[in-house]
Amino acid sequence: MNEYSYIQPEYNFTHKTQDKDSHRYLLDRLEEEGVFGSLPVGYHSVLDADNSFTSRYRDNTHQLSVRISHWTKRFSFIVTPQVYIFDQSLDYRRGGKHHCVNRNTASFALASWTEMVYSFAFKDDPFMGAQSTQNIKLSYLITPRTPDLAYLVPIKNAVAPLNIYEGVEKLAANTACES
Repeated sequence: MNEYSYIQPEYNFTHKTQDKDSHRYLLDRLEEEGVFGSLPVGYHSVLDADNSFTSRYRDNTHQLSVRISHWTKRFSFIVTPQVYIFDQSLDYRRGGKHHCVNRNTASFALASWTEMVYSFAFKDDPFMGAQSTQNIKLSYLITPRTPDLAYLVPIKNAVAPLNIYEGVEKLAANTACES
């Protein structure tokens, strides 16, 4: 009988850094409006420091998994349970304040990639032998994510006046800045 199985351990490491900045200006406070399509002279003097920021994000993700596969004549499946270990940090500057947030978390995905195939309705061909004519295949992908670290910075974001929100520092595991 054509039946076989295998188990394959896997490890992946991902390192990601991202720098962002967003400078907002209160141009309505300038006396001179300037020429349409260009910034007026002196726009640096009306920087909206409370709604401007710079940030540096770092994410180291370790992924441990075991791929379990099994095939028979009529049925096959692949299951890959995975453990993700996230080591993340955010250095955030806004409104003259410096905030650092560090987070170490783990997540488990029972089947990050699962695929099952069942074959049925065999027909007999005198030359080719028994062949399946129909397959049912079920597959799905689950990838865990963690909330954005910017939500853990205790700042009020009022860039959109109808959508003001404030971060919650108490949810952060570690907020000490590295020197």
